[in-house]
Amino acid sequence: EEEEEDEATEGGLPRFVGLLGFDGRTRDAGLDLLGGGGRDYDSGTFGVLTLQLSSYPMGDREGAIRGIYAQVDFGVSLGLKSQEQLSDGSFGPVLSTTAMQFLLHVGYLYPIGDDDARVGAMLGFGLDSFSLGDNSSMSSSKYTFLRIGLAGDVRVYEELLRARVDVGYRLTFGVGDLTPTFGEDASANGFDIGLSLLATLEMGIVVGARFGFTRYGVSFTGAGASPADRPAGADGDSMTDKALNFGVQVGYALQ
Repeated sequence: EEEEEDEATEGGLPRFVGLLGFDGRTRDAGLDLLGGGGRDYDSGTFGVLTLQLSSYPMGDREGAIRGIYAQVDFGVSLGLKSQEQLSDGSFGPVLSTTAMQFLLHVGYLYPIGDDDARVGAMLGFGLDSFSLGDNSSMSSSKYTFLRIGLAGDVRVYEELLRARVDVGYRLTFGVGDLTPTFGEDASANGFDIGLSLLATLEMGIVVGARFGFTRYGVSFTGAGASPADRPAGADGDSMTDKALNFGVQVGYALQ
């Protein structure tokens, strides 16, 4: 009986996985103004330090309860800088710039067969901010959102390699300094798609790679702030804000 219990525990879902990583990330934001024309921000590729913690707290149990799942993601930019291109084509001074992402999820991923695949849904709260120093073109943004997501995880090669796909809709509540800079009020929503590969080596060492895409759409209503109040103030119509990320991770898994 003790041997059977040990085998069940060893075959359970991971009770804890901690991953530290480094991403390359881009941001491309485009603002359309009511009077015609627009504003653009293009970050190029910048570095992001990432931390991901996930857990199946009942992963060593038998039955459906073992699919209960929680995940935390955090990322902060490293050495990111911006410069404003002026009307004469020259560039202004270097602006302090920081990007930060945080996401807390709880949900359920149902293990199929002998853990050949896991499928389920998650509900989470997140924050995605991009802070810029004072300039006359683009304001800082801070998207706060409720994320409704689906996830699928499949075994690629024995116990060594798994692949996962995530898709999510972001019901966005706030946009940060985009209001009142470009409108008295704003409505926004977003979505994201992610693909990751995770290899679990001996002694619980985990190595991963991931790719993701995020997009927000913002619509403004009412007059934007005057330049006297905010240097970048203008009457905005709509805005798209897109980001790509790709990176590697390393960490530890506890069964």
